[in-house]
Amino acid sequence: MLPLGGVAVLGILLVVMMSVPPEASTVRAPMQKDQTVASPQVAAAPGRASRAQDQRTQPIEYRFTSTDGREWSSAELRGKVVFVDFWATWCGPCVATIPELARLARAFPDDVVVIGVSKEPAATVTSFMQGRDIPYPCVSGPLPQMPYQFRTVRSIPTIFVIDREGRVATTLVGRHTFSQLSAAFRAADTPPAAAGG
Repeated sequence: MLPLGGVAVLGILLVVMMSVPPEASTVRAPMQKDQTVASPQVAAAPGRASRAQDQRTQPIEYRFTSTDGREWSSAELRGKVVFVDFWATWCGPCVATIPELARLARAFPDDVVVIGVSKEPAATVTSFMQGRDIPYPCVSGPLPQMPYQFRTVRSIPTIFVIDREGRVATTLVGRHTFSQLSAAFRAADTPPAAAGG
């Protein structure tokens, strides 16, 4: 038989154990090297993830002014496949991709528009372009109003391939050849399959 004090302690322990959620008492296996853990914010807010997904599948709106002063907008470019290339003059893979993008723009002049986007000062970009064969417009400087997709750039070069309806068809990161860019164009230019096969 337990003394009265022991019964009280046992009762308190039972109350505490019953108030702990079952998942808090679960032992988790150690993570493997290639495992990742979902962000608690994403897990706690599924609505946020679905809003981001909606933004990815909807036509995007953008407006650029190139170094020559011309305006380029998503509305004006609807009906073309647009390659928006985020790059920098100091980036080796970016510079190596420029001739490939130039070749793409020339190969499909009626269907493809390439726009180079650098956050560097206009003088830096303009100076870099002089004497180089860059047959497409380039944008420079800060870009305060960009669509969600363009704000996801974490490394350069990053190329957004936008289909004829204004939606991001694919994103290419790193150096790409003319052959790879052409394949991305053809994939973006393929009309969606009819519902029901």
